[in-house]
Amino acid sequence: MNIEMVNNLLTQFKKGYLNKIESDYSFLSENDKKNFPFYKAYDYLGLIILNIGKINEPNEYIVVITNNIENQYIKETQINTEDPNFKKMIANEDNPEEVAQYLLPTIDFNNKKFSYVKFGINYELKPDHFGFKGKLLAKEHYDEIYKDKSKKIMNNNKPSKNPFSFLDFETIMDKVNDADFKYQMNEAKICYENQLYLAATCTFSVCLETVLMIILEKNNLKVDDDSTMLNKIGETLRNKNIISKRANNRLLVTYSVRNSTSHTNKNKVIQNDCEWILKTIEFFVDEYID
Repeated sequence: MNIEMVNNLLTQFKKGYLNKIESDYSFLSENDKKNFPFYKAYDYLGLIILNIGKINEPNEYIVVITNNIENQYIKETQINTEDPNFKKMIANEDNPEEVAQYLLPTIDFNNKKFSYVKFGINYELKPDHFGFKGKLLAKEHYDEIYKDKSKKIMNNNKPSKNPFSFLDFETIMDKVNDADFKYQMNEAKICYENQLYLAATCTFSVCLETVLMIILEKNNLKVDDDSTMLNKIGETLRNKNIISKRANNRLLVTYSVRNSTSHTNKNKVIQNDCEWILKTIEFFVDEYID
């Protein structure tokens, strides 16, 4: 298999992924579509195919698709298939990620949140099959994002790691460029990714207050009534014509969301509250800081 064939397989996979989003989920806004990891990283995806030989009949492969890797086809002769560790891992076909990490040690999969790693056989190395796989993955991502996130967290004492954190923390932190804000956002990110949504909501609120205080300082203002409550800061900024009526209304809604969340049983706190507050942070950063 030459590199042109590998490139074509990746192209078909990406087309299938994109077509599924644009046809079946056309009701989503452009910002919502960016929640799909491979949509956001569309231009940066790469494909590696590892030929691991005839473990069973016919030849088997490991297919790896993730961001910021070069397209490659790795031949069986480049892999030490007699290695006992390799044989032990390959016997467990439920864990292709472990095999891929072993065979591709220069790629740190722990730091790549979004990867598609599968075992495959000969017939799967066809363009139409890769297109079909792309469509299936888009549906899986949709279910992860838009179905699971509205569920209540029923066992918040032992939260599992959320594998799909689509919120653009890094860009927001870079735009604000403030040490306190960065620390607060990183704390909120840890809470969010571990599904500690009550803690994340409270911490995001602190982040929003910090952003508003930065906007105040930028305009040589101090908050009225010596208060750091979101509604009071918004009132000060609105009275001085620093922010629009629409921005102030969004802030009032966010203040209400934050209060209702903080007085709600933890099992009823949902992921949407966190994302609403983060989007409000993003809005104020883009409109009044960046």
